[in-house]
Amino acid sequence: MTAKTETQKYVRFEIAGRAAYGLWSGDTIEELKGSIYTEPTPTGATFHLKQARLLVPCEPSKVLAAGLNYASHQVFVTSAGRWVHYTGRQTN
Repeated sequence: MTAKTETQKYVRFEIAGRAAYGLWSGDTIEELKGSIYTEPTPTGATFHLKQARLLVPCEPSKVLAAGLNYASHQVFVTSAGRWVHYTGRQTN
């Protein structure tokens, strides 16, 4: 017989206008101090899940994407003969 282990659920959340990391268990979030990538320590503060707004798990410094998943994109990039940098702004 194997022992059942509970998976730890790390979350990033917002409460009272500030963002923090925490451990989510049931309907409670236990706030953590520090980064979840090192050794975070509990602050002692707990919040009900309904009090908090869950955020995306991390804050990337940049997002890279290659738009080659559509045939029309492949034709455009191939015809340009180079990679095209897309900034999200429309140009004429």
